[in-house]
Amino acid sequence: MEEGPFLEYAHGYWGFHAKVCYEEGGLPNIVSDFLLQLDKYPCVLKKNGFDFFGRFDLFGQCHFAAYHGLLDRLPATNEWCNQLTRRLRYTPLILACGSGNEDIVKFLLCQDVDINVQGINGDTALISASLEGHEAVARLLLARGDITTINTQTDRGWTALMVASMNGHEAVVQLLLSHNDVAPNIQDKDGWTALTWASWKGHEAVARLILARDDITTINTQTKRGRTALMTASVYGHEAVVQLLLSHNNVALNIQDDDGDTALIKASLRGHQAVARLLLARNDITINTQNKFGQTALICASAMGHEAMVQLLLSHNDVALNTQDKNGRTALFAASALGHYALVKLLLSHNLDIAIDAHARNGQTALVAASTSGHEAVVQLLRSHNDTRSSTSLGLSNMICTSTTTPSTASTQVSPEHNPYCPTQVQDLATSVKSRKRVKLK
Repeated sequence: MEEGPFLEYAHGYWGFHAKVCYEEGGLPNIVSDFLLQLDKYPCVLKKNGFDFFGRFDLFGQCHFAAYHGLLDRLPATNEWCNQLTRRLRYTPLILACGSGNEDIVKFLLCQDVDINVQGINGDTALISASLEGHEAVARLLLARGDITTINTQTDRGWTALMVASMNGHEAVVQLLLSHNDVAPNIQDKDGWTALTWASWKGHEAVARLILARDDITTINTQTKRGRTALMTASVYGHEAVVQLLLSHNNVALNIQDDDGDTALIKASLRGHQAVARLLLARNDITINTQNKFGQTALICASAMGHEAMVQLLLSHNDVALNTQDKNGRTALFAASALGHYALVKLLLSHNLDIAIDAHARNGQTALVAASTSGHEAVVQLLRSHNDTRSSTSLGLSNMICTSTTTPSTASTQVSPEHNPYCPTQVQDLATSVKSRKRVKLK
């Protein structure tokens, strides 16, 4: 490949160019002769959907012709119709469906072809077509009376409906849901449903189609990590999907996942204000729920420096300002320790009864945490507050850090792990909250 910079491209794409020639007037003889001698041509199936394609396989002549849509280059006899590729065990029909080659599919369906064959990973012709959004091809398959694979699951537990939902193929989803035998509530090996996938990717139209079913029972189904469709939509800020889910009578807002997070906590971690506003508008929301770390939505938003989110949460009548997590840290402590000046100012101005001298489990207050982390502007703000005129704060004057640089009064996204003033306990606070912002899907 290094000796010829175009060799890799030629190997991967010559078939596509051959199809263009085929459609515009016929293949050159040299190409036709090459196709006739194919036995195990190495090929990487091009990836368009999730990860169904993008895999290496060895093609024979029938597989190459079916994949690239070269109808008159298929072998003369029909003995090849169910021939499997060497590695992935795909039939020509699976390959033609994945590529959306409708003419090839029509031809194959007139032969003695098995439409229910599964590849080595459980992929079927219908799953292949659904993943890539080929509605016309999926319609041809579903019209067959002998199709039994509408609910067949891959090795990951994915059905045709799931792969169409995760990729937002609305027309294919609608087609599948119109079939009498479709099962919309199936869960994959990680507990995800078609609705969970659609919600995670923000496909509102697809989610709407699924929720319109009378037999849908998965709106509150939890994955193996305890996450619902509402949580997955909230964590990625899919406002329209969240609004749709909240309009459903049976949706449960306050379910907690394996980390103890609710949909509101997840939205607060990411700073998705519009989503949080929708959640907080519900009368049955529990705003002060604590996760397994003892953190509330307010503590998480404060630690992450999401000023608008904190302001929204503070506008709620039931918000608990002085809740402490399992390490005794409040929202004020989190904002102070991480140098979020604007947030500290916002919290202090919200309620004169704020527990400014609350001690964390290590004995530190917000003032101590800010001073030992080098956040001079935050320290001055805390000291100027009435509650700091206590014996505790007065005894800390010798601990206040002196900096030669002028401190910023803006709310900044502090990275404590790179802050030389940051003590271990403050670094732990940043890690416990920020690491959970990188949500694991499963």
